[in-house]
Amino acid sequence: MRLLAPICYTLFHFPSHLQPFKNVTTADLQETVLFIGNPGTGKTTLINSVAGKIISKAGPVFVGGIMFDDSQYTVVDGIKWVNTPGLPDIKQCKLGAKGIIKTLKQPGHYRLIFVFTEYGSCVNPLDLATLETVLNAIDQEDIPFGVIFNKISPKKMKRFVCDLADKLRLLTFINSGSYQTEHVYLARCVDEARDMDDIILSDDFIASIKAFIAQVPKIDIRPDMIKDFDTSTLSYSNVQRIEELAAKQMEQLYAQMEMWQ
Repeated sequence: MRLLAPICYTLFHFPSHLQPFKNVTTADLQETVLFIGNPGTGKTTLINSVAGKIISKAGPVFVGGIMFDDSQYTVVDGIKWVNTPGLPDIKQCKLGAKGIIKTLKQPGHYRLIFVFTEYGSCVNPLDLATLETVLNAIDQEDIPFGVIFNKISPKKMKRFVCDLADKLRLLTFINSGSYQTEHVYLARCVDEARDMDDIILSDDFIASIKAFIAQVPKIDIRPDMIKDFDTSTLSYSNVQRIEELAAKQMEQLYAQMEMWQ
């Protein structure tokens, strides 16, 4: 099992109206930062905060999340920042999947950023299932991506920063599936942003986010590289499989750590 060292900063974010993503030609290619995450993870507030104003609001809402069929974007300093639909579960992910596929079929130089949140004592396994679903649709090996682990409580943030065991546990869980990354950003919860949809985060927070994202390698994507989503990866049985696999990885980690002592 490979243990990865994190790239950790501290930051937070939350939710957001943008322009529909239109077809582009190769002459329009530019760097694109694609935020991918389930409803409530905070993608939209990140986009709004990068723009410095409320430019993105939730589209048609059901099950508490954004489920519009087009991705939305803003351009800041020549970089396109894209907010994608969430994939809350297998029953309701088809509309969101359509929007993400439509975005990925636009040729460009992409930085893929997945936004995760806490679940119990670690990462939400549905977030890992979403990551697997999206990356499975890209026909390339060794796909680079970054993870923003968002809305971490102050107590848990302190543990992640100060306790090596907790940090390794988090990284092991994130990297327990078919795809691995060493680009992980720890994002503390901001009290004033809690349960608010339209909020702009501080310049310091956004500067830290941009610094993290700049270190995530880009991937050049062409339309012929993108396959349709296999939504079965969002099924309950697959999410349960991910949890069980992560648990086995944890057991191996604990055994290895005991040998170190």
